[in-house]
Order: sequence, then C-alpha cells, then structure tokens
Amino acid sequence: MGHVVAHCKGCKKAALYETPYGTMVCTACGVEHPGFLGVTATVTSSYRVPLLPGCNYTRVKRFRKYLQRASMQQSAASVPQETWEYLLARHIERPFQGPHDIIMGLKRAGSAVKRKCYDSLPLLVKTLCPHIRVPTINEIDKRKAYTAFRQLDEAWEKDRPFVSYLYALEFILTHIGRADVLPYINKIKCRKRRHAYRECLNGIFSSKRFRNTACILAASSSPSEGPASC
Repeated sequence: MGHVVAHCKGCKKAALYETPYGTMVCTACGVEHPGFLGVTATVTSSYRVPLLPGCNYTRVKRFRKYLQRASMQQSAASVPQETWEYLLARHIERPFQGPHDIIMGLKRAGSAVKRKCYDSLPLLVKTLCPHIRVPTINEIDKRKAYTAFRQLDEAWEKDRPFVSYLYALEFILTHIGRADVLPYINKIKCRKRRHAYRECLNGIFSSKRFRNTACILAASSSPSEGPASC
C-alpha cells in the first residue's frame, strides 16, 4: 500500500499511510488516526469494521421515550442534579401540592435551570408530592399504546410535518382508556395546534382503515387534562 492523498489531523500534511488493519498513520508526525476506520471513501483495506454500530432514528423510538417517562420507567439520574436541587429548595419554602405547582415552579426558574425535564413530570410528582398517588401504566397498556402509535405512523403523510409527540401521547392514552394519566404528563398549551392535531388524529383513527381503533379526544378545556405547558 502507498501513500494516501489525505491530510493529517495533527500536522495538516498530506502524508497519511494506510496500515494493513485499516487505520491511517502520518509519515510526517507519526500520529495514528483510528478515526478513519469505516470511511469507505478514504480507506481501501478489507479489514474495515465500524467501531460503533449504526443506530437508525425512528418515530417509534422517540415515542417510546415519552411513554417510558409517562410510565416512570426511568432512573432518578435522568433528571439533572441541579433540577432536583432547585425543586427541593422551592419545596422546602412552599410544599408543592400537585403537578401544576411543579410546572409553575420550573417555569419561574428561567435560565437558572437548564433542563426543566417537563417530560419527567410523573416522577417529579411522585417524589415531591407523596400524598398523591400517581397512576402507573402496565405492560398491556404500553403494548396498546405502541400499536396505536405504529398505526398513526403508518397512516401519516410523508410530506407533512409530524404531529407533536406530546399530543400524540395524550391522544393515545385517551384512546386506550388511560385518561387518568393525563393530569400528570406535560402537554402542549396552544389551542390552535391542539385543535389542528385533534382534527387530524380523529380523522386518521376514525377512517375505515382504523375503524376498530377510532376515538374522540376530549376538548382542550376538559378538567381531566390537568396542567399544560408549551
């Protein structure tokens, strides 16, 4: 193997040499660059194995994150220490009475708390409001939610911006008969967006293709929906 026309990341000289095992060594400064492994446009060695497996983004994976947060299937470390410290300090000054108090407390934090973790609201309520019994989502309901979301994903038009995952979670929880969870999850507040999403999802789930999964989401002003935030 000869010299490869590529610049070294260290000395910036075009003096990289391909080793038999697929890395690059600079003949000018002697630095080895393992980062070239798996780059087909630069390395020609047959010994070329990506160091990290590929991971494709899917809507289902992202929805799973929101559903797990609603199910409180997460560790306390998923909420940053600074967020816990801020909430505990406010809780000592004035105990939180419910999810609305926690949301308002996080909003007042401003830039003092970088990660508000609104999607972890069920866990926050369970920890800071022990007098409240936060409903849980069992595995059967989770499977129903995944099935409904996959149907939504398949029916959604590819050229349209996707629905808010927060609203999709809210809609699907109502659809599977778990509206009791709604007061403890974060929700979008904009009435215009809520109306547009509701009309769209009702149209999808009430179509002939999904007539067995049709549902009508309660109005945005329904008391059972609990607190909302942007």
